[in-house]
Formats: sequence, structure tokens, C-alpha cells
Amino acid sequence: MAMSNSRDVADAWFHGKITRENAAHLVTSLPGKLDGYFLVRESLRIPGSFVLTMWADNTVHHFQIIGHGDGWFSVDNGPLFQGLDELIHHYQVKPDGLPKRLLDFVPGQPPPLSARKRVLTNLHKAVAVNDIKIVRKYLSGPPSLTVGTVDSPNAEGQTPVHEAAKRGYIEMVALLVEHKPDLSLRDSKGSTALHLAAQNGYADIIKLLVENGKADVQERNTTTGWVALHEAAFRGHVDCCKMLLTHNAPLRPRTPSPDEDTPRELANRYKQDKVISLLDWVAANYPKPRTNTSEWLHKVLDRNHAVEYLRQNGQVDGSFLVRPNSRKPGYYALTLVYKQMPFHYEIICESDRWYYIDDGPLFDSISLCVDHYMMFADGLPTILRHPIAPIDNRICRTLSKAPPPGQLLFSQSQPLHHTRPPLPTPPSRQSSRPPAPLPPMGNAPALNGIPSFKTVSANSSSPSSLSGPASRSHQPHQDPYSMVYIQEKSLSLGPELGQGEFGSVLRGTYRMPDGKSVDVAVKTLRVDAMGHGEKEFLREAKIMMGLHHPGIVQLIGVTKNKPLMLVQELVPCGALVDYLYDGKYPKPEIMTLKLWAAEIASGMMYLEKKRFVHRDLAARNILVASSYVVKISDFGLSRAVGANSDYYKASQGGRWPVKWYAPESINYGTFSHASDVWSYGVTLWEMFSYGEPPYGEMTGAEVLDFIENRNGRLDRPPTCPLPIYHLMLNCWSLETNQRPTFAELYDFFNKSDDIPHKELYQNPGKL
Repeated sequence: MAMSNSRDVADAWFHGKITRENAAHLVTSLPGKLDGYFLVRESLRIPGSFVLTMWADNTVHHFQIIGHGDGWFSVDNGPLFQGLDELIHHYQVKPDGLPKRLLDFVPGQPPPLSARKRVLTNLHKAVAVNDIKIVRKYLSGPPSLTVGTVDSPNAEGQTPVHEAAKRGYIEMVALLVEHKPDLSLRDSKGSTALHLAAQNGYADIIKLLVENGKADVQERNTTTGWVALHEAAFRGHVDCCKMLLTHNAPLRPRTPSPDEDTPRELANRYKQDKVISLLDWVAANYPKPRTNTSEWLHKVLDRNHAVEYLRQNGQVDGSFLVRPNSRKPGYYALTLVYKQMPFHYEIICESDRWYYIDDGPLFDSISLCVDHYMMFADGLPTILRHPIAPIDNRICRTLSKAPPPGQLLFSQSQPLHHTRPPLPTPPSRQSSRPPAPLPPMGNAPALNGIPSFKTVSANSSSPSSLSGPASRSHQPHQDPYSMVYIQEKSLSLGPELGQGEFGSVLRGTYRMPDGKSVDVAVKTLRVDAMGHGEKEFLREAKIMMGLHHPGIVQLIGVTKNKPLMLVQELVPCGALVDYLYDGKYPKPEIMTLKLWAAEIASGMMYLEKKRFVHRDLAARNILVASSYVVKISDFGLSRAVGANSDYYKASQGGRWPVKWYAPESINYGTFSHASDVWSYGVTLWEMFSYGEPPYGEMTGAEVLDFIENRNGRLDRPPTCPLPIYHLMLNCWSLETNQRPTFAELYDFFNKSDDIPHKELYQNPGKL
């Protein structure tokens, strides 16, 4: 971007990917070699991180600027700042751990937009109020940091296109798309503009983004791994599902392992009957594949001969063939040329029913699988362009001229409405509705990193290194809950962070196998807590080992020898109840509490999908990573529910947190997702009362009498909005099927209009 204002000139200290030696040369090239002379360069070793190179005390110093994700950075373990520009401005005011304050810099370029402080630009503001005239004026003028561009992210990582797509401003989206935005950009929740259109039910905006903007219907949300069809099916947006299928979205994309949910499975779980009817109809009426196996399937060809055969046929990018996998009978291998190099992918045939590549969609036949990758790269390095037929079936041909399947599925005269469908009342836990008939036009949230395709070049030893996902019957190739053991010598223990039931929690540093060090929290087991404590300790570790969600504390591993230690990610700001009550940090605003409430509900949805009840959800077990991220922790009481049951019955007593427990848990020892919802309501009360203890000085018996016999409930905290208090009361219904689901709770907070741009409440200097 051209430098067009004084702020750009003042921030022109960025030098891209230069070497350490070149950086050192540049900061020593100034006559006189002034202390504080500096530049910033991109790290060549750690993607997403940078390096500050400066001259001070007659020495060149290099400091790692660590990227923490979502635009946040710190110098080593120093304070967090959003944007490199904010970080540099801080150290230009005071050294704060550096040898000298940063002064003049080696002239370069401003830092990339993606690494700057995310601000609410004038373009964002104009888009938010749907002012076409002003937006057109901004887009026709020169870009600047104040005005912004079509790709400028705000504090939530959303570009102006995100803003228009989520609000349903179709004319605004059309105008922005004319200016060639990058539609692969994600917001802080991992969503593209296409995801937001699908989430909010705007089918014609989906059409515009795909047809005019060339948005990829198979782009995954980088947090959840969902594609747009997952989002639409999950929320019951039938018209959006239909529009995506019309534009050749595959019918059965899968969420990441271990869940591997298809859109139909999500629709079935959340009782979106109209979506189920549509998807079943599409499955029954799906057009025949546009290619024939005779064009690319070689019945007798091994790996080496496949590479040679493609070389003889020109080794053109996109040329491909399919052959049997000699190492795995019943499987196939795709050999594809990209940049003059052959790549090999395993095509898995599961139960003679499903065909798929790695974590890609499921297909009824190998021909439909090939058809899909002739339209979408979807993880491959390029789309399949030129099928190479066996010698006895040579046909000079590229992609079929037959219409793609989406054009054949639906009548183009059938209208697709722009009006946003109303949010439904989500079904109760015990509701059951008959299936709806066929597809007229036609709503619940999102939830772990996106797995990528594993490629093997011609020099790789075996295509068997390409492991496929778990089967549809959920029989994984390996136990996702298997323990990871780490060596004690790789741990350095620091000060105590707190006390647990069986031992202390210490701050520590873990040296990973690649030599890098990360800060961790280490749970220790006291020697006198061996026996039952050891079993509970390892049981908690095994639960956490199988959980992978941005809203849940991640376990790294456990030590094998005694005393046992459980090593997990360090969540720096501690327990939510202390964060709220102690006054060490700025008092969070209501909108921040709403954001946290949505994140907790998202994590609990994930636990529900994994069929775990937490049994100890409370503000003391929510950890604060920053002013915009909280994580669920402490799985010491968590239990799995049975495959044919929605509750767990405790067989042992112990110290139970009664004030957070539902009456059925206290009286009968039964725990379910609904009892976790009760605890969630109490956790909300703690949040909106800023850490006050629920029920004051009442005993557990008095609390139960107050709830059951006097129909009493916690009073509304003074600053709590009335709708949120009503939501708490719903969580505290005596009838379990009258309590909201975590999906409903997530949607309630996620769709709150007043969860604003995050710069309104972030305090990066503190966190």
C-alpha cells in the first residue's frame, strides 16, 4: 500500500524477509551509530512472528516479536499489544526491558495491514450504516490508514466485506466485490464473508460472493473446520444450503476429526427437518458424474510407472491418473502433477460405500470424487485438469463440457428469497418432529483447527504415509485419548500459581522436541495423594488429551514417573472469578462479559458433542487468556455419558460444589448436559456480579431448600441486563427439558448486537 499519510511515514520501519546478517548491517550503517536505531523484519523461522533488530551499547541486539494470533504481539514474554505499530510505539516511549528506548529507524515500508493494530476505519463505519454513496467515494480515492481498504480488518478481524455480508447489504457487497477483495480473509473467529452470509441466512449474498467474487464454497473456518454448508445446515437456512449446492458445494463435507460431521448429521442433531429433507432429496437425485473411469483409471499401474507415464505425457500441471493402491487392497491412489512434480494421494474406499481423500468430502463413487476435484482443489495443490487415460483408452480430453452438478439439481426458475429468515425457537431436548416433505425454502452456532491435506512427492517412500480419516462408523485408526508422555528433564518449574485438590499448580517452561520453549502450567500430585488421587489425576489427563477446542485449556502431556505432573498450556491471567473480583485488571464491560459467555457456551457445546458432562462449571474453573479469550479448565469431575444415555449417575460421594449444582444432581447424583446448563447459569451470575459468591453465606442444605421448597433464585446483579437475567432463570428451571441448550445459549450471546469492535474494551498494555 502506498504511504499516503504521516502515520504511514512514521511507521516505515518494516523490512520484510531479510536475513539476520542484513538486518545487523542496516542498523550499523548510520554514521555515528546512535543508540535506539532499529528496524523490524519478518521471522524466517517462525511463521507469523517478527524480529526487532536494534543498535544499543555498541552491540546489535535481536529480539523475537512473538505472534500470539489474531494480531497480538509481544517482545519475548513482555506485555501484549495489538499490532506491530502499537508495540513499536510503546517501546519508542520507554525501553520497558529493552537496552534502550527505540528512537530513529532504518527507512523501509509500513508493516503489512494484517500485522497492524486493527481499527474501525471510515470505510467500516460507512459500510455498517449502508451508505453506498460514501463507500463509493472512499473506494475511488487513495487508500490510507484512516479510510481503510476493502481488505482492512477491524478489531474483530472483519473486513468491510464481512461487515456487509453479515448485515445482508447486497448492494454494498456488490460494490465491494467490484474492487477485488480477498474473500479468503478470516475474522478473529475464523470465518470468511461467505461463512457469515451462510450463518445469517443470506442466500443471494452467497450467490454474489461465489459468482462475482469467486469465493470458494469449500473454504474452511480456521477455528471450527466448517465450510459454509455446515453453517447453513446447522442453522436451518434451507435457501442457503440450496444456493451452495447449486454452486457445486459437495453434499458431504466433514468437520475435522474426531467428529467428522456432515451437514446432514448436524441438521439431524439440531432437528433442522427441512434441511434434512433437502439434503436427502439431493442425495437421491444427484446427477451422474461428468467423467468416466475409462478416462483416468489404470487397472494395473504401480507408483513408479505412474510417475513415468505422466512424464511421457508431458508432465503438464493438473494432469492426473488414478491407480490401485498396491499396498492397501481396495484403496486407490491419485497421482497428480503440479509444478512439474508428481504428488500422490490416497483415495480411501470405506465399506464399499464412501470414497474420500484425506479429510475431504465423502462421495458415493470414485467418479464423483474425481469430478469434485476437477472443480475444486479443496486441499490439493491444483484442480484436476487433464485426465491421462490408459493406452488402450486414449481420449484427448480435458474437463467435460457437461454442466456441473449444481446446475442440474434445481430448477433455475425457483426463487431464492433475500429476506432474512426469523430465528426459530430451538427444539427442546425431548422434542421430536416428523420429517418434513421435499425442498421448499426455508436456524443455532459455530465451534478446532483445520487439518490440511498431507502430500507426498515422488521421492517419498510410500503412499501409505497418507492416513485417511476415521470411518463413518467412528472407528478411528488410533485412540484420540491416548496419553502423551513427556520427560521431566524437559520441564523447568517456577513459582506456584495455586493449589489443587491433590497438589500444587506451578508455572513452568517446557522444552519441546524441536528445541523451542513454551510457558506452561504444571499440575503436580502430592506424594500423600497417591492411590485414588493418582487415578483421578490420570483420568483427568486422559479426558483432556482428547479435547481440542480454542475455548478449552489444551493438555500438552503428563510425566511418566512419580511424582506425576500434568502439563498444559499456560493461561496467563488466571481464574475468571479472581480476574473479576480482585481489581488487578480493568473491570470488564458488559459487552466483554457477553463475549466470554459466548465463548464458554461454545466450549460446552463441544463437550456436549464429545458426550462429556463437566460437572464443575464455575467461574473458578474458567481461565482468562486475555480480555477477549477465556477457556474452560479443570476436568477433575468430568465424566463421559453413555452412548444411549444423556446423563451420568455418580456412584461415589465427595466434595461437590453444591451451590453450582442442579437439584437433580444434588438429590439423585445424576449429571447431564442440562445440569451443566444450570451451572452455566450460576457462572453467568458470577460474571455479571463481578465475582460475588452465589447465595452468600447460605449452606448447601439451605440453598437446596431455597430452590426447591421456596422456589427461590439468585437475584439479578445490579448491572446485569434484564434479558440476560431472564436467560439465567431459564437455566435454573427445575424441569431439565425446559432449560436452554448450549447451542441456544451460544446463539443468544453470539448474535447480541452490542458485542462491539474489540478495540472498545481491549487493554493490551495490561494483558
